[in-house]
Amino acid sequence: PFLVMLQSDDRAGPQDPFFGVFQHIVSKRGEATYGQFCFHCHEWNLAGNGDMIPAIGGPDFIALIKGVNLADLFAFITEFMPADEPSSLSPQQVIDVLTYLLNFSGFPTGDEELSYSQDVLAKLQIEKEPGNVTRP
Repeated sequence: PFLVMLQSDDRAGPQDPFFGVFQHIVSKRGEATYGQFCFHCHEWNLAGNGDMIPAIGGPDFIALIKGVNLADLFAFITEFMPADEPSSLSPQQVIDVLTYLLNFSGFPTGDEELSYSQDVLAKLQIEKEPGNVTRP
């Protein structure tokens, strides 16, 4: 599994790195949004085309965003995507797609919906690459 490192959280705290930050059902909603706005460029397998369009799911995506907090990733998607109509997605659509990308890439699910609050997202950062973490 992969790891979203909680830098600080009152409920789980940084000692609980496997805290799931999104619900599986939201990932399904994100998959539908992805199908409507993203797959034309990034493909159904989220692999992109290897040149101009990057992978946005799986190990290549994790390597690309390692060390990036989710607030920055959310801001990038909000401002620049979809490429043919930048800034056209609502905050809810962006968080739904982001949740789908995380779920597709193997991040653990949880009981709560991921908030699009910048304060919440700024506390969540990709810290580990695939295969470096085992679930207890």
